[in-house]
Amino acid sequence: MGQVTVDRAKKDGTIVAGIFPNTCYSDGKFTFHLGPNTADDIGKTGSFTVKLVTDNYESVTFAVKITLTAKDNQDAPDPTAFDVVFTNDGSKLTATIKTKLKGVEYSFDGKTWSNVNTTAVAHLKDVTAYLRYKETDELNASAAVFKTVNSGHGKLVHHAAVQATCQNTGNVEYWECETCAKYYSDEAAATEVSLAEVIIAKTDHKWSVKYTYDKNGHWHKCEYCDAVTETESHVSSGEATSAKAEYCTVCGYIITPKKGGGSSGGHVSGGSHSRDNTTERNPSINGEQKTWSDIAAALGKQNGGSATISLNGETTVPAEVIKAIADRKIRVEFVYDSTKSWLVDGAEITAVSAVDLSLLPGSVDTSSLRGILGCKYRISADIPAEIRFAFRKQYAGEFANVYKLIDGKLVFQTCVKLAEDGTAVIPGMSAPGEYAVMVCRYSDRQGDFDNNGILDIYDAVALLRYSVGLDSGENLQLIDLNGDGLVNCADASTVLRWLVGLSA
Repeated sequence: MGQVTVDRAKKDGTIVAGIFPNTCYSDGKFTFHLGPNTADDIGKTGSFTVKLVTDNYESVTFAVKITLTAKDNQDAPDPTAFDVVFTNDGSKLTATIKTKLKGVEYSFDGKTWSNVNTTAVAHLKDVTAYLRYKETDELNASAAVFKTVNSGHGKLVHHAAVQATCQNTGNVEYWECETCAKYYSDEAAATEVSLAEVIIAKTDHKWSVKYTYDKNGHWHKCEYCDAVTETESHVSSGEATSAKAEYCTVCGYIITPKKGGGSSGGHVSGGSHSRDNTTERNPSINGEQKTWSDIAAALGKQNGGSATISLNGETTVPAEVIKAIADRKIRVEFVYDSTKSWLVDGAEITAVSAVDLSLLPGSVDTSSLRGILGCKYRISADIPAEIRFAFRKQYAGEFANVYKLIDGKLVFQTCVKLAEDGTAVIPGMSAPGEYAVMVCRYSDRQGDFDNNGILDIYDAVALLRYSVGLDSGENLQLIDLNGDGLVNCADASTVLRWLVGLSA
């Protein structure tokens, strides 16, 4: 027990300061601290004298000498030993520095260091995180390492595709960022879209392309609800005979089976449409019903021009009528029914014979084709001709893509854009066979990159622009023309070769 006194006169004030004199310590200890020293003071020495004064014993005096030495440096942390991760609560993003290293401290500006490893960050901003080893009694703080990472989006909410109905709007598949409330077409949020681009408007009603029918008539049914439209009576193909049934030329419903055949109520599956019963209705020309011979005579008096012949179920046109059309170079519309007509130009006829203008329902599987089914039909005519089909007006501006069944496969033939009234005139119907017409917003013509139904040099230019990122394109499904899995200048070259006839 006793007092501790310090001889302040003998201390070096340069490196020793703040000594607490005349303080009693039961264990004989005293405290002092160093002054504001700099690197220039390293190696300097200071000293002071301590005198222990007691009540019963001789005082003890000793000197204390202090030399200022430099701390050792630490190696910087391994920059791969930490990561920056982002979390969010829907509206707030937080950056966190994660590491398994011990004795480190953190900073998000490279100046202010602490044990706090998190900070609030802005949306879609670059964030730089710093890490270093702390200073210790023997070691200086290490040099810092850092990483810069973009904070990205907040939580992305996935919206599955919803089909629009006649009652409710729908949407395509998209993702929404909860932080910025923007919309994206992909999970990586790389492609921004507007709300208008993801919303599909109500369809009001989507009427079926195929007819629903019973013995009383046929109609179109809404694909989304029970509403129906265009309820009509059947259009007879002509009285049933022993060779053919009477069927509806619009929907194919069998009104009366062949004479001697089974019961009515089925669907037409084929058969001849030649006339062999004098009680059947005659065809009509320009609204007046006549025999085929009378029609041939009337056509023979024309000099060019046009005529309209309603078949009225008489689908086999005699050779004398075809000859008159060819000789007088008349353009004739053969009306098959309310939705289908044959268009024949006499100037294109090179051989004269009777022609079967039947349009029988087809049965080919079209599930592999895109779009909706417009119609399937079988023809046996071998005369230069076109066929006009009337589809629903709601499909105006879309394409009628025509396929023919060849060796068991559907092969693309041509495409035609539907007119404002929903009609499409299909050219090249001079080859017998089974056909399918698919209605789609896209042309199925290979290489038609700008989706106008025509293959031309503009498609080659658009392909080149697309391959270098300058064009987004319209019709992307059929542009890898050489089948190498890439869209590049080689595909544009293929288009050019096609245009000049150097490749099929």
